[in-house]
Amino acid sequence: MGIKHVYDSRNIDFINAIQNDTNKEGIDVVLNSLTGEAMLGSLSLLGNFGRFIEIGKKDVYENAKVGLEIFSKSLSYSMVDFEEMIF
Repeated sequence: MGIKHVYDSRNIDFINAIQNDTNKEGIDVVLNSLTGEAMLGSLSLLGNFGRFIEIGKKDVYENAKVGLEIFSKSLSYSMVDFEEMIF
């Protein structure tokens, strides 16, 4: 299937691993359901013009703070509520 790397998101070690594997250039898309520090770390992994797709609800509905500096890389942040899409 062409998959070269698989990461475990049960702890935040995946953040450093991805940074190393991409030479800190970042990735194009994050499909995220993580919260807190792991969510912020995932957001930081995006390269220029990256897309962050939030499928978790906790940070959104708890109004978690995300600094705007990260968006200087021309990122897009979208939230998709699959439960709402069903109905």
